[in-house]
Amino acid sequence: MSKIGMTEWYLPYAGPGAIRLCRELGLDGMEIGDLGGHLRNYPLLNADIREAYREAVGDSGFQLYAYHAISLSRELGFKYSLGSSRGREGLEVFRISASICERYGIPVVMLACFQKGRPENRYEVKKVIENLKEYVKIAGAFGVRVVLEAFSDRKTVRQILEEAEGVTLCYDLLNPIKFGFGDPGEDIRELDMKAIDHIHIKEASEALEDYCLLGRGIADIGEAVQLLKEKGYDGWYFLENHYNEPPLMYDGQGIGALKKDVAYLRGRV
Repeated sequence: MSKIGMTEWYLPYAGPGAIRLCRELGLDGMEIGDLGGHLRNYPLLNADIREAYREAVGDSGFQLYAYHAISLSRELGFKYSLGSSRGREGLEVFRISASICERYGIPVVMLACFQKGRPENRYEVKKVIENLKEYVKIAGAFGVRVVLEAFSDRKTVRQILEEAEGVTLCYDLLNPIKFGFGDPGEDIRELDMKAIDHIHIKEASEALEDYCLLGRGIADIGEAVQLLKEKGYDGWYFLENHYNEPPLMYDGQGIGALKKDVAYLRGRV
């Protein structure tokens, strides 16, 4: 049976308070961010912070499902040669990320080919694959998995999955439309559901300028979720609407918008 969670990075606040908020809303789990990662000397390695997270989760059954190595994806990127200074730094950032997952009991390191991490040509795709192969080896040593959110067309995604064995996808139901690299319906029909680890859910207006409540935008979330179910997908759905930004957070209503989206998604998965 599918479960519903929230991505920490688009909540009004992060850390243990975000975990408690998601528990109060009846969510099943969270993807947590790295609180600055290597740019802030890895705050999640701090024993006091780890204890605060543990207390926030408690014995509720709430799951910290994935650790998003945001600083690796957005600031450093992993489309560079492994022998370069950036490549070596990326390996170290990933190794520490995997070790954090092991310490927190998190099964997934999530990476995104976004901003500085997005490959722009065949050479960079090749380097992404080379890096991912090494990341899979490191992840295996810590007992965790590598999940990739790819901002690329189906052909490139298929190449990555075929060549970087052990990597699965975080598939976002809006990004192919918003960034112009595909069609979610076509992707879902073509993809093997075993290739999808989890789904990101967000919605945007017709003009793709603002994020909006689920069911009121261009992504046809209800139809996409139904198609996923027909294909046999029964994994995690993580809300990733921008509840900490206008217009969803206007007048402090970000939490109210999140509650409405939780109800919308609950009625469909």
